[in-house]
Amino acid sequence: MSRNTANRNTARGVELGRSPRFTVVAAALLAMTVLGGCATGDESTGSGQSGTGSTSTGVENTTESAGQPTRLSFGRTYTWDGGEAISIAEPSAYTPENEFLRATEGQRYVAFDITVTNKGDDEYNVASAKFTVQHAGQAAQRNYAAGDTLADVQLPPGGDTTFTHVYQIGESAGKLQVSAQPNAFAAETVYFSGKF
Repeated sequence: MSRNTANRNTARGVELGRSPRFTVVAAALLAMTVLGGCATGDESTGSGQSGTGSTSTGVENTTESAGQPTRLSFGRTYTWDGGEAISIAEPSAYTPENEFLRATEGQRYVAFDITVTNKGDDEYNVASAKFTVQHAGQAAQRNYAAGDTLADVQLPPGGDTTFTHVYQIGESAGKLQVSAQPNAFAAETVYFSGKF
């Protein structure tokens, strides 16, 4: 390209508002936007693909497809990337001995044992785990007067503990679903479910 042609192209770029400095800044912003989007995409799918669940017999069960929540039946175990493993046993009916703590009309209580194992390299406090319960599509209310109130247990690597939660649910049979997270920062929530 001749010097005159280069000067004309530079002048034309300036006339259109595209100075060489503007072009460099625009290219840098575009690169940051593209790279930032790629990094975000990797973070949101990474842990979902690498988490594994296992049954009490040791059979591994990985998440079937990226972006889909992990669903397990009661009695199974799921291990997160940090080494926290949670198992929720088959639910059972619960009847309190104190008549003043009975379920309200049209309701009943369900109890299930939760086992948490620390398969990681660091200590883990079970109190940071979060659970929610639904029955037949309705949010279930926890009965804090029954079962174990707060599992504030520090687990060393290799340690485990079991505690019981009791919830009030509808009288008719329906799908019981328990969501579990080892802590508020866990990238994945696992759903244990079955008919009760």
